Amino acid sequence: LCYNGRKEAAAIWLGGRGASAAGVVPRREARRRGRRMADTWEALEQACGQCRNCALAETRLHVVFGVDRAGLVGEDGETHHGVFDPAFLDTVPGMTVLCPSSYSELEAMLRHAIYEVKGPVAVRYPRGGQGDYQEDSGPVKTAVLRTGKDITLTGYGITINGLLECAKLLEADGIQAEVIKLNTITPLDLEPVVESVRKTGRLLTAEECAPGNCVGQRIAAGLLERGVSAQTVLVNTGPDFVTHGSVAQLRALCGLDGASLYKKALEVCGHGNR
Repeated sequence: LCYNGRKEAAAIWLGGRGASAAGVVPRREARRRGRRMADTWEALEQACGQCRNCALAETRLHVVFGVDRAGLVGEDGETHHGVFDPAFLDTVPGMTVLCPSSYSELEAMLRHAIYEVKGPVAVRYPRGGQGDYQEDSGPVKTAVLRTGKDITLTGYGITINGLLECAKLLEADGIQAEVIKLNTITPLDLEPVVESVRKTGRLLTAEECAPGNCVGQRIAAGLLERGVSAQTVLVNTGPDFVTHGSVAQLRALCGLDGASLYKKALEVCGHGNR
């Protein structure tokens, strides 16, 4: 079901109450543009059982959302950035949110979403393709891409490329970074991150997401609940709206490119600015 207009709610109702109830797994492309994503969210919230007067209140049917334009989208304009959905999708009970970092992972996660996940599921993928990371980390919620003992670097989706670049730069300084990739951000698999941070004592999270209820905040809260202390920095798109520009320009502006993450990691490791 692909609607690029004010028909988001109708698409959700058709998919949830009609096709899914009849045994068909609908795939819905939830395109961005402020109010339209809000329409999608409102209908999704009802379809997942949040509206008492809704006919779908207790069904939690299986609908797959292809959330394109995840993160910074560059030349599409400042109204098209996908930096809010990780926060609000996490508030929907029963929701699963998958974040592929490459074409091969996108194919595998779509298959997983359609045939294996129960209930509503969103697969987030960016506009414009993949980066240097082109592997498939496998059918796990959390993957350790690189082991280290000095700092834990955590992210998801396309942002993993900046973190891997950061780790290489740190290695040249004799700093061993552990890179953890979150394939599923809702529900969040915290234990691998907690185990890593207990070892390193330092954490840097990077994500193309607004700060409110971002994954970094949820990880920090999880560490606090478990009594794990760490020097922590959360890098995201910040409290303001992200302006127009190329993806490379905007990542540098938000401090999410490899070079900027490297400088932040050095600060966390006590090496100061370089």
